[in-house]
Amino acid sequence: MTDESEWPAVVARLPLGTGVHGTVTRRYPFGVFIRLDEAPAATAIVEINNYRPGGAAVPPEGLPTVGERIEGVVVDHADFNRQIRIRVSPAATG
Repeated sequence: MTDESEWPAVVARLPLGTGVHGTVTRRYPFGVFIRLDEAPAATAIVEINNYRPGGAAVPPEGLPTVGERIEGVVVDHADFNRQIRIRVSPAATG
């Protein structure tokens, strides 16, 4: 999780709509955690509801795997737990 004192700078550096790149570090039934190239100390998450190829929800096994590189867009700053939420598409993984 991003340190509380660093959070405002992370939000300023990665406003909503910003394109990001990173590597999947952990995978859970609800989504995956990403280490962002643009903010390695920040916690970034792609939740199942933010991974929608063609607009359809994806089962957990359809999410990117640990070590996989992804591209996405910042869609939310979760201030309560200082997480960056990202939306990706299948074409952006690999």
